[in-house]
Amino acid sequence: MVVMYCQKPVCRLSCFEDVILYGYSNAVVIDENKCVDCGYCRTNCPFNVPRIDPERNKSTKCDLCFDRIEHGMIPSCAKTCTAEAISFGTKVDMIKLAEERLKEVRMSHPNAQIYGVPPNGVGGIHMMYVLPEPPEVYGLPKDQKTPDSIDLWRVKWS
Repeated sequence: MVVMYCQKPVCRLSCFEDVILYGYSNAVVIDENKCVDCGYCRTNCPFNVPRIDPERNKSTKCDLCFDRIEHGMIPSCAKTCTAEAISFGTKVDMIKLAEERLKEVRMSHPNAQIYGVPPNGVGGIHMMYVLPEPPEVYGLPKDQKTPDSIDLWRVKWS
């Protein structure tokens, strides 16, 4: 599952039940106890991140192990990734690491790029990827943005 942690999370904006909240360190968290399984969060997410658990009929998504971060630990995915493909740290440190990795990757993939920096239509994302090919190859939108329908709905009702 791809995780982005948008600064302006469309999943949260599209939830008419307001069950998608900000947790520790601005991680976007779904309160599964209140979710009504409408699926709007998944439908409107430009990254197609939230999933519907078919057994419980609830939306779910990675919460970046906010409970671990709250206690000074790193997310489980970063801790257990034996290939060291997942890193966790401050945005400044992660940009520096991504730029270093990009130099290496460009030796064999001249069109490689860092995906997720600078801020974009969803207010910027807190995840970044070094991609050897254009984002569309990986099922990621080239231009991440909030759907017009959500922007219009939230302006009208907020």
